[in-house]
Amino acid sequence: MPLLLSRLRRLESTPASRPGVLEKAFAAIAMLVFSQAFIFVLFTEVGQGKGLAGEMTQRGPVTSSNPALLATYISIYVVCGLLLLRHFWQGLRLMLQESWLLLFIALAAVSALWSLAPGLTLSRTVALGGTCAFALYLSVRFTLLDVIVLASLAFCPVVLGSYALAFASPDVAVMKGWHYDLWRGVFPHKNILGQAMLIASLVYYLCYAFAGRWRAFFLVFLLLSLLLLLLSGSKSAILTTAALFSALSVTLPLLGKRSALAGTLIGFFICATGLFMMFKYDLYLSRELSVRLGTSQATVNENYASARALDQVATLTGRTELWPLLVTMGKEQPLLGFGYGGFWIGRDGPSARVPVGPNGWKPTTAHNGFLEAWLQLGFAGLTLLMAGLARAAFLSLRFLPAARHEPLWLFFPAILLSLGMMGMVESVLLRPNLLLTVFLVYTMVCLADQSASEVELDQSGTV
Repeated sequence: MPLLLSRLRRLESTPASRPGVLEKAFAAIAMLVFSQAFIFVLFTEVGQGKGLAGEMTQRGPVTSSNPALLATYISIYVVCGLLLLRHFWQGLRLMLQESWLLLFIALAAVSALWSLAPGLTLSRTVALGGTCAFALYLSVRFTLLDVIVLASLAFCPVVLGSYALAFASPDVAVMKGWHYDLWRGVFPHKNILGQAMLIASLVYYLCYAFAGRWRAFFLVFLLLSLLLLLLSGSKSAILTTAALFSALSVTLPLLGKRSALAGTLIGFFICATGLFMMFKYDLYLSRELSVRLGTSQATVNENYASARALDQVATLTGRTELWPLLVTMGKEQPLLGFGYGGFWIGRDGPSARVPVGPNGWKPTTAHNGFLEAWLQLGFAGLTLLMAGLARAAFLSLRFLPAARHEPLWLFFPAILLSLGMMGMVESVLLRPNLLLTVFLVYTMVCLADQSASEVELDQSGTV
């Protein structure tokens, strides 16, 4: 394999010109689409205010039932494919360096043979491949600084739009039912808003601390993102963000970057304060704001008055009661799973046996990325996923000293830490058409390429 990768590197053409305005605009728009913002407000029932709590769409878009969404994603896949053809050898080399990911996608495709919904399995496999292709495209055409800045620009309309929609049309932007008065902004669910603001706060912090220009602009959006994070009431996202900024606060002094500590301390303080108020006093910023504005749903949703009793640390909002049941069901197909996308298919699949929880909660994901991988692709898929994550984590720690000279490299361990923590309580690992998947694959590809480059340099130095 190393010899093949070395030959492919020699086949690559001379460095291409820098991406133009149109290419950068395409990348930013694609990031916006993969974030699941706006397009769901415009084209789904949740966006039209017909969904009770939006729980159904938390597992991601069902593009096959919506022609507009299907056309949007297919367009991104096709454009990525055409752009990658211009850099075929480089793209092929980067793909082969992440052989575990190719095997994971191949296993997902083959799982259509035993899936109860083979058509859905194949379509989601294509979606996963297209999502990974976009991540590969980013690694081929853009520098790390480009990717971070483009992400920050893509999140600008998301942040501003969430505030605008919450005040202009609270029936759409504020959740009802179990999650009453919690903000979802321009997203289908408050947890997806929380996940988006986790990434937004990271990229805005990196731009504020290290980009060099427009520091005041990035600081404002960092604060707006952190405030939206609290308004979402997503404990998992807030806790992960607090842990992220805490880890950065410890790491930066070791790298000689004490001047960048201010942003991390601000982020940690905001998130820690929000968590303390939620866990200690059951106070949510968005619910208190709704009471002040006279728009609270607490009085009209009396059937959900016991939701707070369930929403506690002991059960992780019902997750610890769900996981043992799913483990028992997973033992029915332990090696290869139920097929990629073949478990959560309603009354026609195994998920029909998952009982409705308190307050009518019907889970549509495992709320654990590792358990989700096992249910869908068995130990084979879980092993591939764990191997890829372990390798990326090792490389991120190995290259961490490089952040002394290239501080933006902190993006890579930050993404792995964030996805690792979120993956424990949300099904966000390698989910198709998700920005978190894009950044995870992008991180893995970049780290593997850096490692391969060092190996080739060492080999050439010993010849």
